[in-house]
Amino acid sequence: MLDNRIGQFTIRNETGSVSGTITADDEPVTTEVTLSDARGHVLGTVIPDSSGAFSLDGLSPGSYDITATGAGFESTTVPGVEITAGETTTVDFDAVATRVAFVVSDLDVPDSVLLGESLDISTTITNQGTTSGTDEVSVELLQADGDVKTSRTNDVSLDRGESTVLEERFDTDELDHGEYSVRVTAGETPRAEFVTLVPEQGGIEATITGVDSPVAVGAISRVTVRVNYTRSTTVTQYVDLSLGGVVVDSRTMTIGPASSTTVVFSLGTSMLEPGDHEIQVRAGESTDIARLQLISVPTFEIDDVEPIQTVTQGQSARVTINVRNTSDIKGRQTVSVIINGRTVAARSVTAGPSESRRVTIAWPTQGLSLGTYDVTITTDDDSATSTMTVRRPGR
Repeated sequence: MLDNRIGQFTIRNETGSVSGTITADDEPVTTEVTLSDARGHVLGTVIPDSSGAFSLDGLSPGSYDITATGAGFESTTVPGVEITAGETTTVDFDAVATRVAFVVSDLDVPDSVLLGESLDISTTITNQGTTSGTDEVSVELLQADGDVKTSRTNDVSLDRGESTVLEERFDTDELDHGEYSVRVTAGETPRAEFVTLVPEQGGIEATITGVDSPVAVGAISRVTVRVNYTRSTTVTQYVDLSLGGVVVDSRTMTIGPASSTTVVFSLGTSMLEPGDHEIQVRAGESTDIARLQLISVPTFEIDDVEPIQTVTQGQSARVTINVRNTSDIKGRQTVSVIINGRTVAARSVTAGPSESRRVTIAWPTQGLSLGTYDVTITTDDDSATSTMTVRRPGR
């Protein structure tokens, strides 16, 4: 317009500006950024500096919802930006960086595979990121100690939210039997499942060659098992001992080609009832069955104790008792003589069902002072008392 006072033209600035920073996940955006209004009209294009700072001039005054779009981040909008003629308005955009995020969303591995057969693996890879892209997916077969035996690598391209299924097959001909793990890695997230490679079925025969039976309840019964192996490879095999269908003991053994070995189990019976019990051994697919007979523990009672004669110091003392087996099975127990809490004599007694035995037990008196002593006679199940007098020699 014409300024009459000085006779010169002056230009009035009727636009405003915006300036600020653009960051994505707190990192500066330095690539080209387009600024648009709510109707999608492009306000301008800027290239932020290394700190993410930008400025844009020539904006008509008014209120704007300004949206920033560009590579490397999701579009973000700052609403209600007031543009004033001749002024600069500060606008900071805090965006979310776009990225590819591949994850292993499913992994299907069999529990076990026979050696020589193929190990088939199926895994689902999903892009849970905010943009499409390509990532490397690895599938590895690892031993129990973590050593990688074999692996495959695939380049997978997925759109945002897309999934794909990868199928892999590993040969097991050159592998040893045992536990392995299959590990699939996509992005930064690995996933693993276990698989057991087992030797070819068959070739194992388990036979029970001996059982300690009958035994009394509470005693230990030894079960002897012979394991024969006819294959031409070395095998590690579990041998299980079951009682009444429940595994009560298990052993692991390594058997060489065309060889055999013996396993001896010690079977406790304290929690079992008298009677017949079925025991079973299993090695691989081979089983064998035997019978264990448990009998009641024989009970010995002391029926009668004859008085102990007075004994001269230094001579032997003796007691005669009547011991009766009150059970219905033959048994053997120890009869002991105890004086002052110390066992001074003992004798083993065997008696049949309901049989009584007359037993005499003698012991020395050297080391005993003169006087009268309480004497206790015991079996495993019963006890009786008497007295003994030790007198001076010559009386």
